Amino acid sequence: MQVTGNNISNAYKMSIRIFSDGFSLYITDDTNSLLSTKHGKINFAQLSVNELKEALRSELEVETVCGIIEISIETDCFTLIPDSLFSAEDYAALLQFQHPTFSLSSDKLLTDELLIHKAILLYSCSNRLYEAVMSVYNEASVRHHLVPYFKVDYKDEYQLQVVNRQGKLDIVAFKNNSVQLANTYEYSTDEDFLYHLTHVREQLQFADASCSVILSGEAITMSLELLLSKHIRKIQFQL
Repeated sequence: MQVTGNNISNAYKMSIRIFSDGFSLYITDDTNSLLSTKHGKINFAQLSVNELKEALRSELEVETVCGIIEISIETDCFTLIPDSLFSAEDYAALLQFQHPTFSLSSDKLLTDELLIHKAILLYSCSNRLYEAVMSVYNEASVRHHLVPYFKVDYKDEYQLQVVNRQGKLDIVAFKNNSVQLANTYEYSTDEDFLYHLTHVREQLQFADASCSVILSGEAITMSLELLLSKHIRKIQFQL
């Protein structure tokens, strides 16, 4: 469905997810019903700021009027820290310690406050991309792609939120709704995928019988679904 500025409401919400080589755009109404979607490819790493602005204006629904615009940055360059132990002056060094390729000369340091967990999510995207995105959508809010997975009230004592991406899985682990871990792992086989899940569970000493796993994100193969169902007692597929 094509939605234009002539038939859109300020109560509507535009969500744009930006990843390394493209984007996904969703427009929902005030009941959260999906009105429009669009997916496209943009080689963000190879374009200048002006080229990025032009590509974003060309590919995204820039003329569409929405009351809420959210930009979600998909990036592996992130780390989770307690909000009480560090000051803002420490953030760049902390992120660089975990991700040595991060540099303030080329990357934008971003933060998301996770108040319920008394934590801060540090992450980055290129300065060029950030400047271009905010030039096109200057009133948009920006967040890391994992932020929604920190805001859900989980009922099980142990919970793993697992997000499947292209050859990667994000794992956010909770104990009694308190976040214990947030990390990204690479995989190339079904066995790799299962290993990372079971390793995190063992590392955190989450009992299998009381640990719930919710898998979302990109679709998985039938062979992987069967493998996970066989070895993980409590798993939900929300793909």
